Amino acid sequence: MVGLGSPFEIESPGIDAILSLIEAHDIKAEEVDRIDCGVSYTTPLSLIHPNPKTGLEGQFSMGFCISVALVDRKVGLAQFTDEKVNDPRVQSLMKKFHLYIRPDLKGVESSGSNACNVRVRMRNGEEYTKSVDRSKGSSDNPLSKEEQVNRFRDCAGVVLSDSQIDECLDLIQHIEDLKEISKLTDIIRN
Repeated sequence: MVGLGSPFEIESPGIDAILSLIEAHDIKAEEVDRIDCGVSYTTPLSLIHPNPKTGLEGQFSMGFCISVALVDRKVGLAQFTDEKVNDPRVQSLMKKFHLYIRPDLKGVESSGSNACNVRVRMRNGEEYTKSVDRSKGSSDNPLSKEEQVNRFRDCAGVVLSDSQIDECLDLIQHIEDLKEISKLTDIIRN
């Protein structure tokens, strides 16, 4: 499936941080002056497309993920398209994005860290900052039941109809009562 595993966990803390800032401060993309994102020294080794041209490259671009989050106020599979990457509003924000290595994450001991610090400076001079050490959905920061369902709908919606998704969710929520798993696998396989 295209986009499976995306956004990758290494990106998620940055996405979590910017979405939290958007919600807390009602940040409007057109009012943003600068975005700074501090990460571990290993992060740029995975996020290799600072100027993506395709949706696939966007999956490996922190600047794109942060910028599309500001424009769409969400990040899901629907955002990783060539059209979104080349959207003039997203491109404009990507020019305001600056990735840097946090001083506390320069050493080998931080090589497994996906911590991220995002600072957004607005045109009026206000600044908003958020740090996220563990991405939403990790064992330290689990998804709520509603968030799990929403993620399933987002991913499954690429290949299943709404009614198939509803049926899958019902079966999954009562999986311990299923006499045969084929009821579920038949929906997914079709």
